[in-house]
Amino acid sequence: MGGHILKDFNFFRFIFWADLGKEVSISRANTDGSSHSKIVTSGMKWPNSLTVDHVAKHLYWADYLQQRIELCDFNGKNRRQLVTTLAGPSSLTLFSRFVYWSEWQPNVLRKSGKTQDGLAITVMNGLKRVTGIQAVNLRKVPVSKSECERNNGNCSHFCLKNSVGISCACPVGLKLRDDGQTCNKSPKRSIFYSTGGKMKRISLDTDDLTGFILPVKFVTITENFAFDVTTNHIYWTDGTNIYSSLTNGSNTKTVITSTTSSIKSLSVDWISGNLFWTDFLNGKIKISNLDGSLGANLMSHGLETPRDIVVDPMKGLLFFTDTGRKVIERSYTNGQSRIVIASRGIYYPVGLAADFDTEFLYWTDSMYHTIERCTYDGRRRFTVVNRDVHAFGLAVLGSYVYWTDNRQHALLRADKETGSQRSLLDEHLEIPLAVAALSIRKNPETSSCFKNGNCKNLCLPTPNGRSCASVCDGKLYLKDSCDIQKITPKPTQIKSSISCRLGHDSKNCSDGSVKNVTKGKETMKIAYVVGGIVFVAFIVTMSVLVFLCHRRLKAAVGKNKQKQMMPWRVTFENRRTGDARIHEAR
Repeated sequence: MGGHILKDFNFFRFIFWADLGKEVSISRANTDGSSHSKIVTSGMKWPNSLTVDHVAKHLYWADYLQQRIELCDFNGKNRRQLVTTLAGPSSLTLFSRFVYWSEWQPNVLRKSGKTQDGLAITVMNGLKRVTGIQAVNLRKVPVSKSECERNNGNCSHFCLKNSVGISCACPVGLKLRDDGQTCNKSPKRSIFYSTGGKMKRISLDTDDLTGFILPVKFVTITENFAFDVTTNHIYWTDGTNIYSSLTNGSNTKTVITSTTSSIKSLSVDWISGNLFWTDFLNGKIKISNLDGSLGANLMSHGLETPRDIVVDPMKGLLFFTDTGRKVIERSYTNGQSRIVIASRGIYYPVGLAADFDTEFLYWTDSMYHTIERCTYDGRRRFTVVNRDVHAFGLAVLGSYVYWTDNRQHALLRADKETGSQRSLLDEHLEIPLAVAALSIRKNPETSSCFKNGNCKNLCLPTPNGRSCASVCDGKLYLKDSCDIQKITPKPTQIKSSISCRLGHDSKNCSDGSVKNVTKGKETMKIAYVVGGIVFVAFIVTMSVLVFLCHRRLKAAVGKNKQKQMMPWRVTFENRRTGDARIHEAR
């Protein structure tokens, strides 16, 4: 833990500071950080304030807990106590022949001769908790000229003095070029991550892995990042809209506006100039130009809840997770040739990331709390980090895999092949979600869609070439003209790749299942056909029954009517004669 820092720029070109950590000490270095050494290492408890006598070459410090002021020379030698204070001194400075300090209790300002021991004189009373005092006597400070006073020493940023001359330095995260004078305009390799409504960046160009906040507008809760590495632009989503800006935080724009909070992930093909994103709630994968124009559905069949997505612009491949179907898929960027590359042992895959150099795909599963990887075709599957991973976002750069951890509220990394060297880069993050890696490339990798592949509108690269596409009336077509057939997924099986068993065994093994994205659709078609046949048979049967009933009813009515038309016969018998007569009545 660092304490007070004191700079002696003008003459001796030193910087002094107190370290209040486990080993309390006072250190010295050149102003460029070179020649670092500890000059006082014992007999202190809390040296919370320092001051320098440039003329006598003395360093003074106030020890708050020991209630005293001490001094030594610039090498830590000739140490002695100057004065004992009535209370803990909170701040210290030097002017002319006196040393001044403040005390919180009883809130006074005191002074003592800088060489006279033991005598403290009260200068001011009634002060309110003074935390810092400073005095400068310009007439007594020797000034030496240096190369830094002429054109900033030819340094692009900072010119610092040292014991032998000057040196140039750069702001945090920027690397000094080989000329020793010029700093890079921006980091070449960086990790971006979100914390609440803030976007932070860690440069990997230097050993200083300090994260600093970017001045980006419109940032709320950022769920995902993507980059155009050729123009140094960053794209991100808050779940509803997609925004873009330069990686320094300037020139913020809204690229895609949505009516639902359904955007979970996005990815950029910086060679073709295409933007891909997932529509989680509506079960779609969408595409547009990087400026948001020519937007349309790329895939809308055979998906349930597509979540994370990543594109490899050089290979023309698109990878995405479907948490509803519990699979990880691969397709061409035109939406065709879909194949399941991982399904066994998958529960809720999130945080998808691709290593373009080694052609490995990484993901984390929120059910099993692990980080896994496999090749682009699903082979050589291996668990990289096998415990205590509560990740939301995932990124790969260089030799490491990076992730944001919701339980630890931190950004972590580990070796991308073995999971070793696990370390914490930033902590105390508020809602850590998105993380992404940026590696600036001088020359874009060539692909079939380099310079848009001579396509008039969208160019969609594939491993074997490219597809020109157009968006007409909001629908995507696989030609440069709108007078063509609409892109629809063919009702064929999505093949399953071969993946390997979990663990260190790299032997290939069958994934054990063949996935059919259109299986439900084909089942519905069969159900419709069978239902239609049953319905027709039912109609025919009912028609026959109605016809037969009608005939019987008609026959019964006719017979009854005939009976009604027959004459009534009445027989009369003459009892005396025994004769019988028949009387007919109509």
